[in-house]
Amino acid sequence: MKILLQFIKQLLFFLLILIVSNAYSQQFSYNNVITIPDNGSVAVPINVSGLASIDTFNFGLESVTIDISHNDDQELEIQLQSPDGSKILLAKNLIGKGFQNTHFDGISHEYIDLAYEPFENSYRPVIDLAILNNSQNPNGQWNLIVSDNKTGNTGTVNKVTLTFGNQPAKPLLSSSNLPIVKINTNGNEIVDEPKIVADMVIIDNGVGKRNSVNDTNYTYNGKIGIEIRGSTSQYFPKKQYGFETRDAGGSESIDVSLLGLPKESDWILSANYPDKSLMRNVMAYQLAREMGNYAPRTIYCEVIINNEYRGVFVLEEKIKKGKDRVNIEKLSAGDTTYPKLTGGYMFSIDKPDPDSKLWDSRLNYEVTFEYLYPKGKNIVTQQAEYLANYVDSFERALNGPDFKDSVIGFRKYIDEKSFMDLFYLNEISNNIDGYRISSFFYKPRLGKIIAGPVWDYDIAWGNANYYNGEKTNSYVYLFDFPSFDFQVPFWWGKFMEDQLWKENLICRYNALRQSIFSKQHINNIIDSVANLIDESQKRNFIRWNILGQMIFANPEPIPQTYVDEVAYLKNWASARLDFLDKDLGLCPQFPTSLLDLQVLNSKGINKLTWKTGAEPDNNYFLIERSNDGHTFNELGKIVGKGPSKVSNDYEFNDEDIINGTMYYRIKQVDKDGNVSYSSVVSVNYQNSKWHLYPNQIRDQLSIYSPLNGNQKVAFVIYNMQGQRVKMMNLSNHSVIHQSVRELATGNYFLQITDALGNKTVLRFSKN
Repeated sequence: MKILLQFIKQLLFFLLILIVSNAYSQQFSYNNVITIPDNGSVAVPINVSGLASIDTFNFGLESVTIDISHNDDQELEIQLQSPDGSKILLAKNLIGKGFQNTHFDGISHEYIDLAYEPFENSYRPVIDLAILNNSQNPNGQWNLIVSDNKTGNTGTVNKVTLTFGNQPAKPLLSSSNLPIVKINTNGNEIVDEPKIVADMVIIDNGVGKRNSVNDTNYTYNGKIGIEIRGSTSQYFPKKQYGFETRDAGGSESIDVSLLGLPKESDWILSANYPDKSLMRNVMAYQLAREMGNYAPRTIYCEVIINNEYRGVFVLEEKIKKGKDRVNIEKLSAGDTTYPKLTGGYMFSIDKPDPDSKLWDSRLNYEVTFEYLYPKGKNIVTQQAEYLANYVDSFERALNGPDFKDSVIGFRKYIDEKSFMDLFYLNEISNNIDGYRISSFFYKPRLGKIIAGPVWDYDIAWGNANYYNGEKTNSYVYLFDFPSFDFQVPFWWGKFMEDQLWKENLICRYNALRQSIFSKQHINNIIDSVANLIDESQKRNFIRWNILGQMIFANPEPIPQTYVDEVAYLKNWASARLDFLDKDLGLCPQFPTSLLDLQVLNSKGINKLTWKTGAEPDNNYFLIERSNDGHTFNELGKIVGKGPSKVSNDYEFNDEDIINGTMYYRIKQVDKDGNVSYSSVVSVNYQNSKWHLYPNQIRDQLSIYSPLNGNQKVAFVIYNMQGQRVKMMNLSNHSVIHQSVRELATGNYFLQITDALGNKTVLRFSKN
């Protein structure tokens, strides 16, 4: 019994000690009034003694409370300095008059730089208090440094209190499932222009591994030049940045690979501040790439600048000329004669930068174009005139009486598929900036104008309350707000006057709705991103406490949580697709009443089957196939069973199939020569062999790969004399596209060597 009582006493004593220790805290204050000099600074000393070392786990600085009188807080910068010399920024450049017992800690959800006066609550400081809990000896003199950075006002520091305890301030970000980007500007401020030199490190331990802020096994550690970028976004507190990777001296740009992306020097850290889903741009770019176009690659990361946690960003490729970006030919100042004069070029319709070189449309006076490559300062007169004249020729052909003509009409000047793809993305997302700003175009040498890459979709997908941005039942290309400075070019409305364009547009849309634009696929993209950033978005919205608030032009009712934001995006996209399905309709159907068209893959063969209800004047069917849903090639011919008033069954086997998605349609020809088309159906197939498609090409080689993984593969093209005419070392993807415009007309062999040394030889013809 005595032993039991003794055990109970010891247990109670231990619990008492535990309770006391958990509640333990100690305060140190400075209570005398100190004047803040006009346009000067003062250090308020707080002496601390009798404490053990401080950290973020067991014992450390918990909070800081200040009482300051001043008539204009915009003049003040307030820092806290620890005995080892470390400093953190508590507050700077706020709108208010003084700080009345303002409490800073490491647990509040509101940051002081987002708050409004009076500052009488608990806030997080601009820089985490936890940075001072760095295992230092806290005993000695701490200083509250108050700087008045403008003339006109003086004030006083009335009281400062530091609280230490066993619930120390912890950093908002200590580790992440995302890569961590840390930037140090060495005391310099990041401005719009020019770029300033800074140090940057990237922490990325690989897929499925945690990344700690204190890790030192950097995947990048070097100099950058960085600036604030954007137009409207510059007014948001969470800035977005453009930067270039530089050499050790910080003066020359160098190409590097960041987070596994292809080597380049120019990059963007996109903030997505008004887009509280944090994914609208990422979605648009992914869909564009899946349609076979180049669009900026993206990687989510968390960013710290000068010890300040800045939230979730997207590392993006900047749109520019480059072999892994917009892959067009290099133009030098001496390239002023045919054929080099014909490309490559990049231009845009956008809000111009101050030093841009522009030209106005000669038919559409509200539209202005900007030279992007060569840059305005580098492009010579002959090149500038050639590009302007080429665009003018396109506009005049489109505006002329023969605009539908396949030889002399608008198709002579533009890549039709790329313009359709831009139409799809702008309209599916209801991108109210689409067509009129943030619109890019490029022209390869001896080639046509290609629309893209796509850019800037953060206020798309139902995320704007003006210009019908929140609606699901309007078209962007029919932009009807004439008072606005930036108007949609007349091109898009004129395209829709061409029945062939419209039918092709609808047929490709129908095909894409069965795959890339299916609701399931779009929801899968949304869910995958939401799952990836589920942890980090919580920190982002502590740093930027904007969930449930109106930011810029968010439509109402405003979702209150991140889960609500994701649900809104899904529901809006679904309703938008429903509208487009109904309004655009289906591909032109058979006059012979097609009842069913299906394609199934079995044992390496795609089997097409279809039925007809009646065939009053049917002659034959042509079976056509496409690898992009747009350009179709004839595969075979089936003679009709009509004239007939009964249902007939047909089938066709495609044995020469390729890796990836294949699209099929049937061209029905009547005896009097009238033609109609079926709807487009698609099927996806993966085989174990390398394959070229088509075997007869004009500008681009499409290589279908049986390999998995991002391994390097060597491709060598030989002419029929066995001479090597082109070499390529490319990363393996399921479909590899490579320009071969420079090859002369003729027959060639492609030799493929994988990482294991296995060789495959394929033959193709260049038209």
